[in-house]
Amino acid sequence: AAQGYESYDKWLMGIGYNHHLSGKWSLNASVFSNLKTGEEARPFDIIEEENTSIGVRATINYKDDLFSLPFEASFGTEVLLDKYAFSLFENLYLSQPGQGSIAGDEFSKMEQNRDYSNYFVQIELELLKNLYLESGLAWNTTNYSLKDLLQPNTINSESSDTFGTVWSPRLALSYKVTEGKNIYASVSKGFSTPSVAESLTPEGTINTNLKPEIGWNYEVGFKGNWLDTKLYTELTFFSTQISNLLVARRTAEDQYVGINAGESSHKGIEFFINYKLLETSQWQVIPYLSGAINNFKFKDFVDGDNDYSGNSLTGAPDLQWSLGLDLSTAAGFNLNTSYRTVGEIPMNDANSKFTDTYSLLDIKATYRFKILKSIYTELYFGVNNTLDTHYAASILPNAVGFGSASPRYYYPGNPRNFYGGVSLSYLFL
Repeated sequence: AAQGYESYDKWLMGIGYNHHLSGKWSLNASVFSNLKTGEEARPFDIIEEENTSIGVRATINYKDDLFSLPFEASFGTEVLLDKYAFSLFENLYLSQPGQGSIAGDEFSKMEQNRDYSNYFVQIELELLKNLYLESGLAWNTTNYSLKDLLQPNTINSESSDTFGTVWSPRLALSYKVTEGKNIYASVSKGFSTPSVAESLTPEGTINTNLKPEIGWNYEVGFKGNWLDTKLYTELTFFSTQISNLLVARRTAEDQYVGINAGESSHKGIEFFINYKLLETSQWQVIPYLSGAINNFKFKDFVDGDNDYSGNSLTGAPDLQWSLGLDLSTAAGFNLNTSYRTVGEIPMNDANSKFTDTYSLLDIKATYRFKILKSIYTELYFGVNNTLDTHYAASILPNAVGFGSASPRYYYPGNPRNFYGGVSLSYLFL
């Protein structure tokens, strides 16, 4: 009855600069920005959103020999300013049947500003012949503030907080077994700060009890060419251990509070294979197969009186794989096809409901050519969900039904849809 929908406009802009300061030193810098405005009509309200961000990233690279062995170091920073604002309006679809969603009075208007500061250093060194070391360290600070634009004179109309400083080290080793075949291992630490929605309480104030998710990732893998480089393979075994797990506790129709609920374990296998079926001066045809087998579990997760430890992680599929074909020609024509399958996804922490497995076929054709000496043009056209499959593009974990309404677990995926576009690029050199 609400004829719900979601629409948005998005702009991305950026400029990059690369300069060789000397034979050993180089500088890479970029400035980037994006703007997104969106609107979504829902049974319980209509939301209008605006997200603006601007950032700068700069890296200085040094490359030389150390004790007659190749050595490379990078030092850099990234700073990002992010502004997010949203307004909520009453949805009057029930009072005027047959007309779909109609915006009524505005009852909430909030603005959140965030600033991220990242600093990092990375070192790559050949320890022995064919044995390479890569190490790095990054540290991040995130600060944010919240302002009530609808009731600016109330006591809690403006507040601020910080997630503090998070250190993220990384250490990796790789060994070239033979030409074109490498084995590697790595251990690294990462983090994820709460989203805007997760950092708010149902009353609209900042949830100062939240901590960033912290994850340690361990990987062992192999990359290699076979059959005179016609066949390429990748195989990775990984284990990611998450603490301060962020989950959402639903409190009302459109309200939930983020909580740090415990620990989770993410183990799995990823693989990738492609084969140069045909390669001439005019044609190249490469089929490929990629996929992931996941074993994601709640390691330690107690929510109120419920102990979900050992259950499969909500919202994560147990299996994903993709089979495709890439065709390209010297004349600039490219054809890419992908047949992707996603396995069952647990929809609640109790693992009593699961989505169905689904498969999608996507096709994209591209033609790239030169207009003038330095201007390149690309025309593209594609079809997503070619077979018009009915599927859930995403789910709302632990959905709750309010009143007489059933829980809204599913966000349906688009039916068969078409897109196309034109891009221009100018080469200054």
